[in-house]
Amino acid sequence: MLPHPPTQKQVSEKVVDETPLRHVPIHFSEASAPAHYHGQSLKGGNVNSPTTADRYDEALTGEADMAGMQKVYFLSRTESGGKETPAFACESQDSENAVLVFSKREAAVLYLQVARWDNYQLHELAPIELSQWVSQASEQGIRFLIVDPNRHNQVHNRDPQPCIDLQTLRDLSGENLYQEIRDISRA
Repeated sequence: MLPHPPTQKQVSEKVVDETPLRHVPIHFSEASAPAHYHGQSLKGGNVNSPTTADRYDEALTGEADMAGMQKVYFLSRTESGGKETPAFACESQDSENAVLVFSKREAAVLYLQVARWDNYQLHELAPIELSQWVSQASEQGIRFLIVDPNRHNQVHNRDPQPCIDLQTLRDLSGENLYQEIRDISRA
C-alpha cells in the first residue's frame, strides 16, 4: 500500500474583521448530524439561549477534550437553529471569506465570552462532519479557516490570526482537516 502524499502545511496569519458580514448556512445529513442539531444542547438538554455564564459553566463540566476524541468546534447563531455560522472578511478583501474553527472547546467558549455573543452557541464536529462543513462553506465562497482566533486581539489590536487557506490544500478529507487544525493549534 502506498502512503498518502504529504499535505503542504499552508498556514498563514490574516487580519480578520471584528464583525461577521454574513452567516453561512450549514446543513448536515441526518445520518451524520450531531445530536445537538436536533434540539439538544451539548449536555443533552433542550436548547435555550445560553448566556455567557452558562457557557462558562458548561466548559467546566469535565467533558472538554477527552483524550482520544477527534473533534473541533464551530459557532452558530441560536436564532437559526444552529444552522448558520458567521463569516468574516480577511485582510482588506471586500468579501466575507473566512469562518472560525476551534481545536478545543475551551477556546470556543472563551471566544464567545470575550465577544459577549449570547445569541451564538458552539457545536462539535467529528472529522466526517468537519469535511461536510468545510465543503459547504467552500461552496459558499469561504476560503479561509481561522483557527483558534483570539477575540480580544482580533478586535482591539487587529492582530493577525492563524488560518488555513483551503484553496492550497490538496486533501479536504475530515481526517486531514482535523490534523491541519490540530497542528496549527499546537504551534
